[in-house]
Amino acid sequence: MGFQTNFLESGQSSDHETNMYALAADGYNFILTVSSSMGDAAASKAKQYPDIKFAIIDNSCTITGLAHVTSLMFAEDQVGFLAGGMSKCDFVFAVGGDTVNGVLLAARESNLPAIGADVDECSTDPEAQSALISSAMKNVDIAVYNYLKAVADGSVKAGISTLKNGGVGLAPSMIGRARSRPV
Repeated sequence: MGFQTNFLESGQSSDHETNMYALAADGYNFILTVSSSMGDAAASKAKQYPDIKFAIIDNSCTITGLAHVTSLMFAEDQVGFLAGGMSKCDFVFAVGGDTVNGVLLAARESNLPAIGADVDECSTDPEAQSALISSAMKNVDIAVYNYLKAVADGSVKAGISTLKNGGVGLAPSMIGRARSRPV
C-alpha cells in the first residue's frame, strides 16, 4: 500500500509510551499497538497526538472523544464455539495471556486434551504440542490488513471494530488432528 513502516518492540511495559513517542516524533501518520496491555498507553498518547491515527489491537479503548482511535477486537465467542464443538468430552481451554503456556503444559502432564488461544500454539509452543487438539486463533494479520486498507482509502473509522468473519478461526495445523485424536 506504499506505507513507510517502522517496528518497535517493547521490552517491558514502561517502553510502550516511549516507543509511541518515538514514532510520533518521527512523523508517522498512524500507530498500531498489539497487545491488550498497551491499551492505556495508546489511549494516553492518542490524547497527546490528535493528528495521528491509532489502532489498538485486542483492547477496547473506552475513552470517549478520541475520534482518531480504532480498537480492533475479535469475535472470541465465535471461535470459542467452534473450538468447543470439537470434543464430546471435557478439555482444557487455555485462555489468559501469559498463563497459556503453563496451562497447556499442565494439560499435557495430566494427559488432558487442550485448546490453545490467540495464536497457533502448535507452532509457538512445541512443548505443549502433544496435548493440543487445536488453537482458537485471533487473525491479527487480517485485522491489520483491513485497518491499513481503510487508512489508505480514507474510510477508517474510530471506535470499536470487531472482526467477525475471517477475524477468528481454528488453527489450520491442528484441525485434522482434532478429528483423529481420541478424547
